[in-house]
Amino acid sequence: MKFNIDSPFHQGVTLFTQFVLLNILFIVTCLPIITIGASITSLLAVTTKYAEQKEAYLIKDYFIYFKQNWKQATAAFLTLGLPILFLFFSSIFWFAFKTILTSIIGLAALFIAGFFLLSLLLSFSLIGRYKNSLKQTIKNALLLPFDNPVKVIGVLLLPLTIFCLLMIMPGMKLLLLIFGFSFSAYCCSFLLLSIYKPYSD
Repeated sequence: MKFNIDSPFHQGVTLFTQFVLLNILFIVTCLPIITIGASITSLLAVTTKYAEQKEAYLIKDYFIYFKQNWKQATAAFLTLGLPILFLFFSSIFWFAFKTILTSIIGLAALFIAGFFLLSLLLSFSLIGRYKNSLKQTIKNALLLPFDNPVKVIGVLLLPLTIFCLLMIMPGMKLLLLIFGFSFSAYCCSFLLLSIYKPYSD
C-alpha cells in the first residue's frame, strides 16, 4: 500500500497539523507576556501570506517573522498597550461612582480603549507586512479605521466571536488550544488583505 503525498487528503492532514503546531507555537511564545506583540505579528504575517496563496512554510516563517520584527512589535505593544490598560482601568474607576456623568466618562474611556485596541492589532499586521518606521506604522494604524471602519471592526470582532463561541460551547475550549488562535488569524487575514488592497495596487 502506497500513500500519495499529493492527494487532497494527505495535504489536508498536513495543513491541519501545521495549523495546530502554529497555534501551540503562538501560545508558547506569548507566555512571557512581553513577547505578545511579536507573537501576534508573526501569526498574522504567516497566515496572511498563506491566505494570499503565496508559498508559505507556517512554522519556519513564524520564527523568521518573530526574529525580524520582535523589537518593533514589542515597541508598538508598549506604545499602544499601556494606554489601553490605563483607559480600561480608568473606566472601571469611573463606573464605580454610578452616576450619569461618571458613566459617560467611563464609556468614553472604553470607546477610546477599543479604538486603540483596533489600531494595535492593525499595527501588528502592518509591521509583519510592510517596512516602515514605528512612528509611521502607528500613524497608519490609527488612520486605517477611519478609512474602512466596517472591515477594521471585523478584524476585532471576528476573533472575539470565535473565541466566545469556543468558550461558551460545552467541550469546545480544547479547540481553542488546538487551533483556535491560528484559525482566527487565518480568517482575519482575508479581511486584512481586503483592507490593504487599495494601497497595494
